[in-house]
Amino acid sequence: MLYHHPGSHVQNWGVSFDPEQLRTMREDIGEWDINAFLPPDTLEWCNGVLQSLGFESEAAARALPIDRTAPYLDIYLELRRQVQSHIQNQFQPSLSLLAPPVGARNWRVCISYELV
Repeated sequence: MLYHHPGSHVQNWGVSFDPEQLRTMREDIGEWDINAFLPPDTLEWCNGVLQSLGFESEAAARALPIDRTAPYLDIYLELRRQVQSHIQNQFQPSLSLLAPPVGARNWRVCISYELV
């Protein structure tokens, strides 16, 4: 059975939240993009490498990969090799991931305590 239907005595299964805490969290993160994971210079470097390998992300998004179990494996392996070499040789730009916004870990802790 996919759904659980409680009796009519249950009106709302939602979890309430503190609007003030939400406002504070939004102020802390500002314009943070939850979908971004690379700083602009690292993203630009990776896109340049992918382009040099003949990979076009827009075309790939529209196309079905030939091997659906490991799509674009050769390109991924070469990108990974070049990233490792770049880091080992300490070339510029320095490649990195974006840091989460300050306090993000604390938010998860606060939220988990509220749900308990």
